[in-house]
Amino acid sequence: MSRIRIYWLLQAVTKQLEFGIHDSRKIHIVIQLKEKTSTLHGPVIEKKIFLYHNFLKKGKQTKRKNKISTHSPHTSGDGHYIASGNKDDLLTFIDLRAGNNLREEQFKYEVNEITWDPTSKIFVVTTGEGNVCIYNFPEFELQHTLKAHTANCICIEFHPSGDYFAVGSADAIVSLWTADTLACIRTYTRLDWPVRAISFNHNGSVIAAASEDLVIDISHVETAEKIFQIPVETPTFTVSFHPTRNILAYACDDKDKYDRDRDSGIIKVFGLPSD
Repeated sequence: MSRIRIYWLLQAVTKQLEFGIHDSRKIHIVIQLKEKTSTLHGPVIEKKIFLYHNFLKKGKQTKRKNKISTHSPHTSGDGHYIASGNKDDLLTFIDLRAGNNLREEQFKYEVNEITWDPTSKIFVVTTGEGNVCIYNFPEFELQHTLKAHTANCICIEFHPSGDYFAVGSADAIVSLWTADTLACIRTYTRLDWPVRAISFNHNGSVIAAASEDLVIDISHVETAEKIFQIPVETPTFTVSFHPTRNILAYACDDKDKYDRDRDSGIIKVFGLPSD
């Protein structure tokens, strides 16, 4: 049985909830969807996504399986849609209200990270050609192709205000763009290896960038000045700020102490009072 763990950070005390999925295969990622009256968590296993409704409340849990592609799933800001791609560059969109697949889009080039803007009316795709493709949503009509970098665009994240977005590239640069005019207004250049993950903090004043460098670089968004660098022992492939506090969670390519062929499965947190 595969298991999911959910943590609450309460000052120095960490509370944990764990529940199982009746499937022995590997969980690739867990995503959280926010709605007015419910919370859904979707562990992705191979070509299925499991949706849990109101799992924290008493009463019967409900779950639904949808066959989708399972690479880097993302949720819309309004909580109505999930988008996910696969290694064949096929994007699948799920309408959570209807409970079925909304559409599929096949691309002829490498698709990397995908996401919505905060309004959920704009959908963006980063590509192996160094482009950011911008679509309206749900119509999914191409509005603009932005040549953001000369190398592979790997990751993208919108500023909490929706006025800007940042792109991480294989050229080891993070670029900051205006969402309305698509002008590059700033770059962050302290890393030496391809940028794999980026994250804004809750008020958009700070951005974290991670790569195969043995540091996570944290910069001031407006000035690009270095705030801090978190030392790590292995490459970092995911970073995420807390939605309301300056706490950063990250996971590295750490291996099990007794089995070097096995991932350790450790999530690290920076910014707690003890730090």
